[in-house]
Amino acid sequence: MHFILKFFRRKPTSIELDVLGVGEYRVSELTFELERKLDIQEVGRALCGDGSCRKENIDSSCFASEICARKGVPNMTIASLSSEAHALVAYLADTYRFIGCITANKPSPFHKQLFPTTMSYSDVRVLSNLCVEQVYRQRGVAGSLVAEMLNLIQGATPGAKCYLLVMQGFDEAFDRSLLADRAAALMTMYKSMGFRVVEADTGLRNGYVLMEHAPTPYS
Repeated sequence: MHFILKFFRRKPTSIELDVLGVGEYRVSELTFELERKLDIQEVGRALCGDGSCRKENIDSSCFASEICARKGVPNMTIASLSSEAHALVAYLADTYRFIGCITANKPSPFHKQLFPTTMSYSDVRVLSNLCVEQVYRQRGVAGSLVAEMLNLIQGATPGAKCYLLVMQGFDEAFDRSLLADRAAALMTMYKSMGFRVVEADTGLRNGYVLMEHAPTPYS
């Protein structure tokens, strides 16, 4: 696998993805202009699929498993991403085909319920909505999105502490079986990116595991 990251302030990051044979893709802040160039239906399929809880849809889309586990409505769209404080999108440089996304924001009241009670929320950001379209997975796109988001957050709020949540399931056996493999894979991936479980002995909070970005000098 070979990709090259070139960092620019407030400009798209260009990434050569030779292994895919599709040329170059970019990671950019989601703007109104970029939103208009992306295919809304394409983004919706990557995020939620066809709205069903079929195994094929759960495997191919990013958030169908979580939506089905919560028995919720598949309402994630490009507009919901743009409402976040920070939103990055990966897309093919020549066709604007959607490849993936990630967002970040200050902790919501819901997030604060899952954080340690002694924790200060000043300069805390929560990463969420990490998604990579199925055909582009296992190519380093997720790592590029996370790295770019961490850089963006530190540029906007130097010294900010970054967290994320992994849904492990609730009390129902169906939910746990639905999310178990996905949660294990996500936690392994996030640990490779420098995240660690907060309060590992009580890591499962209302079905979620809290992870903090705390890279070691050798990670």
